[in-house]
Amino acid sequence: MRFTRGKTTILESVALSVSPGEATALVGPNGSGKTTFIKLSTGFLRPNAGRIEILGARSLGPKRRRRLGVVWQDRGLPLSVSSERWISHLAKLYSTVVDATLLSELGISPSRHPMRYLSGGEQQRIAIYGAFAHQPKLLLLDEPTVGLDDESRSAFYALVRERLRQGSGVLFTSHYSQDVAVLANRIVDLNREHSDVTVAALFSVNGVLDVFAASALLPDGYQLVSTTNGYRLKGDDPTQLLTIASNLAQSQNLEVLNFSVMNNG
Repeated sequence: MRFTRGKTTILESVALSVSPGEATALVGPNGSGKTTFIKLSTGFLRPNAGRIEILGARSLGPKRRRRLGVVWQDRGLPLSVSSERWISHLAKLYSTVVDATLLSELGISPSRHPMRYLSGGEQQRIAIYGAFAHQPKLLLLDEPTVGLDDESRSAFYALVRERLRQGSGVLFTSHYSQDVAVLANRIVDLNREHSDVTVAALFSVNGVLDVFAASALLPDGYQLVSTTNGYRLKGDDPTQLLTIASNLAQSQNLEVLNFSVMNNG
């Protein structure tokens, strides 16, 4: 897929797919095309070459749009409207009911005041609610944790993991390495020629591995991500993966239970 604006090439030779139950992180510096790719994926922009298929189709009709959840980088909220009215509108739009449990998990208390008076973090939580409330099959999240405090970010991670367990696909952009380390099954760097990591190992431990703390112990060139089936360790030397996984587990008084190496992981 290729996208240009005037004589400027924004995206070149980008090819990726998002499978059910998989979270793909789209990373790269400012101007690398992350937000542009999200807009292309939602149909707001069209590629100059190549094609994009969303939920099995090249165009999004009303029914397919209802299966899509989006968090925009600018949140996309009508700030002159109250959060109470907006949340009620979303329920009518998607023919569902207001999800009180989700509101509680995100720490949202609907207000009758215009959303322009809310803090950035409060607005971000409402934007996340709007993307998740109708149980979409595909989530497109552009910098979804901007403005969130640690507690709200943890709640967001839990929501994404739950949607992955239920079979939704997730494509997200982020400048936060913690978001990528905790959530991503796969990482696509738009600042480099696209290619998958050479090798990867999938392993499980007898407990819960703190991925953020463990990532700080990784050698250069290795990545650790949490998946619905355990943990995925990526690097360029398959002979070192088991040793590194064991060392990470031991650093947190855990043991590796299952371990398998995959090519082109």
